[in-house]
Amino acid sequence: MRDYDALEEKVWLPYVMTFQAPGCKTPSFATDPHGFRVSWWNRHPLSWERYEEWGGPKGALVGSSTAFGVGASSDAHTLPSLLNRTGERMWFNFAGRAFNSTQELILFLLHLPSRVD
Repeated sequence: MRDYDALEEKVWLPYVMTFQAPGCKTPSFATDPHGFRVSWWNRHPLSWERYEEWGGPKGALVGSSTAFGVGASSDAHTLPSLLNRTGERMWFNFAGRAFNSTQELILFLLHLPSRVD
């Protein structure tokens, strides 16, 4: 929790307000170049670009702190990373810390991926 509590650097996103800083790396978590929490797919970190290029079935986890993975000991232990171990669907973490449901939906719509089932 120390790593999560220490995260003060944020960026401003239109309509959403604040979001995690891009490229953040701590012992417990990391964010990709867009500020999304890194998820793991087939033992590799999953970036937004890799998710967009994936031609197979996709899933999206939208939510707040729990979905983001606050309290998880590493990126590999977040909900999307655990879901990525269950089958061929690629799950991506669209969550943000301390969001309300409107912010969650706006963030997802601003980055609406193609072909989400």
